[in-house]
Amino acid sequence: MAMSELTERGKALLEGVTEGVWTVDAAWGGHYGVRGGKYQLQVVYAHSDWEGFGNGSRLADAEFIAASRQLVPELIAEVERLEGLLDWANTALRASLDSQAAGWTEVKRLRDALQVEESGQ
Repeated sequence: MAMSELTERGKALLEGVTEGVWTVDAAWGGHYGVRGGKYQLQVVYAHSDWEGFGNGSRLADAEFIAASRQLVPELIAEVERLEGLLDWANTALRASLDSQAAGWTEVKRLRDALQVEESGQ
């Protein structure tokens, strides 16, 4: 899968999600939620009987979900930056190879001319 496909998928997933920093919310009964947005309203809440059981409202899961709101856009930006550098390097390499090819063509032309001159033709 091309990097641009991954970044487009990431951007599509970000559309419409609550803006701003998300934080972990230790809810009652040992459950965890994630708060975000201007008023820090609960964005995600998962219920389970105990941490690590049920449908997975473990602290590590809540921290991952909260961090992903900032991490995903940062990763997308870094991929796009690196794609730009790769495009630039690819263009520079192609120009260098074209220049080398032209140089070798000139070397061959000069060698052929020398051979003609040496043979007296």
